[in-house]
Amino acid sequence: LLHRLRDDARRRMLRHKQQARVHTFDDQIDRVADALDGEHGDALAARLRGQYRIALVDEFQDTDPRQWLIFNRVFGANSPEPALFLIGDPKQSIYRFRGGDVHTYLAASGTAREAPALGGNFRSRPAGLRGVDALYQQALEAHEKDEQGVDPPFIDGRIRFQTVQPGGSRSDDEYLRSGTPAPAITLWRAPAPTESYKNGNPKPHSSPYSRELATGACVAAIH
Repeated sequence: LLHRLRDDARRRMLRHKQQARVHTFDDQIDRVADALDGEHGDALAARLRGQYRIALVDEFQDTDPRQWLIFNRVFGANSPEPALFLIGDPKQSIYRFRGGDVHTYLAASGTAREAPALGGNFRSRPAGLRGVDALYQQALEAHEKDEQGVDPPFIDGRIRFQTVQPGGSRSDDEYLRSGTPAPAITLWRAPAPTESYKNGNPKPHSSPYSRELATGACVAAIH
């Protein structure tokens, strides 16, 4: 019943948009993807290639599978003259952002020729970069030593942490506390869970309670 209701709602919404002569962003993506997959797909791809010589996709980690199908079909490896440049970082993925899927990024990066990485950070203080690097290197080393229960820092082993160097435009003494450079990173640890499973292992905090604890800690720090 729920599936039938969903399908009926989709048909009604499609009819309503046609009558109102409106398109959503998702509709535009779907129309182009369907057209490229249709009988006139080659002609459409050729027209787009004639209009745009090169395609550059920034923040590619938030690209959804349909968008990737379009760009790959017209400008990527599936085109006569590949001219597609992708810029992205899977660690910055806003998961499910407008259907964005980090697995699309990983699949695309597996077919692309890797360009030099951006190795300089021009925004952060050097101490901040050192702190973040130490945090993830520690997690990576613990995982590689096969310590019990330690996952890779980003769960999927294909997502790696790359050390970057200070860009030279920021210094640690730009932010002082009591006359000395302020700490770059402060870690706060939530109180340990008090409930346990039947086997005696601690039961993690629920998501709502975890958010409540984190919110309280942020309010206290700001105050």
